Amino acid sequence: MSDSNFKDTEIGTIPHEWVVKKQGDISTFYNGRAYKQKEFKESGTPVVRIQNLSGGNNYVYSDLDLPDNKYIDYGDLIYAWSATFGPYIWRGSKSIYHYHIWKVEVDKQFINKMFYYYRLHFISNETSSQKNGAVFAHLTKTFMENYKVAVPPLKEQQKIAAILSTVDEAIEETEQIIEQTKTVKKGLMQQLLTKGIGHTEFKDTEVGTIPSSWKVVSIGSVFDTIDGDRGKNYPSEGEFTGDGHCLFLDTKNVTKTGFVFNTKKFISKDKDDVLRKGKLERNDIVMTSRGTIGNIAFYNDEIPYRNIRINSAMLILRAYGKDINYDYWLLLLRGRVIEKYIQKFQVGSAQPHITKKSFKELKVGIPSSEKEKQQIADILNEVNKKIYNENKKVKNLMNIRKGLMQQLLTGKVRVPITDNVEVPS
Repeated sequence: MSDSNFKDTEIGTIPHEWVVKKQGDISTFYNGRAYKQKEFKESGTPVVRIQNLSGGNNYVYSDLDLPDNKYIDYGDLIYAWSATFGPYIWRGSKSIYHYHIWKVEVDKQFINKMFYYYRLHFISNETSSQKNGAVFAHLTKTFMENYKVAVPPLKEQQKIAAILSTVDEAIEETEQIIEQTKTVKKGLMQQLLTKGIGHTEFKDTEVGTIPSSWKVVSIGSVFDTIDGDRGKNYPSEGEFTGDGHCLFLDTKNVTKTGFVFNTKKFISKDKDDVLRKGKLERNDIVMTSRGTIGNIAFYNDEIPYRNIRINSAMLILRAYGKDINYDYWLLLLRGRVIEKYIQKFQVGSAQPHITKKSFKELKVGIPSSEKEKQQIADILNEVNKKIYNENKKVKNLMNIRKGLMQQLLTGKVRVPITDNVEVPS
């Protein structure tokens, strides 16, 4: 494509057929209503708040009679301008939208709604460095109305929206598969970790009804439970560095699915040498024990750091025997064990925590047969593999979507236009 196909404008180089418009000239941003607590009711019309846009079902209700532009219906375009930042297509029933949300209506002569939805996504990324506000990140209505954008001809908008919608549909379908697989996994875990495989005879025990051939064990009979050094030598904030001799774990490093090292902090060899306990050995299991409790990570040979220590909000589980089935125990710890601990010790304060003593005393039923343990682990790990692969697919699709938006919404790549463009709704 030659340079003659493009023109320089106040917002950059764009295709010749495209025009520059203020958003306020092609769309209308309606303010949501700021409610007082006393105006919320137990029934009536749902009031959509920001937390409801990301899946939260804790709706409040209103019985007020409001102007039409204070309501949203299925398929309406809305924009969260505070905290959660960006556009959404509303997929619920008729509702009222709260103060931190705008309803966005487009001038259909100039703008396709779904094209504008993707354009607003793109704008959200472009303006992330221009957010205002000390407490919440937010945009002002005046800023959005005056913000200038490149607008293609309507048919080209429709084609761009159709392409991006196809990717979004694939993402949504994959996310549904993930949720369905998680539901299957939950049911399998409940069945396999309490009833086992193929058992017909059961017995009542202190931990509930389990297969007759199973045994009841305490966590402390299988693992030595070790906490970190919380004494005078515990490192201060000023002693942490961005790299160094020994990785000092933060609770962000231990997630529901294992170790994550997006952020890291280290201590020196001298500091490592004076700390008494809390240093990992290969095949140790790390468990978060304060705040977010029960996240589990396994320090096997795949973890690249030779020297690692836990912080004061974690415990180390170190198996007494070398022949322990780690596949089975990692699944049991991530599911049944933590559930039982929370039920037994009623963990639920403002700062929930697991104590070393009580955790060691916790008892669970397990198969006597190593073969059955491995069979259970193999079934559940296969389900975990399915979830992992589908999550990977979503990430790939998101990257494709991001690349397409960058190319199509800037005009760097043009789409062929035909008269039978299917317009997404």
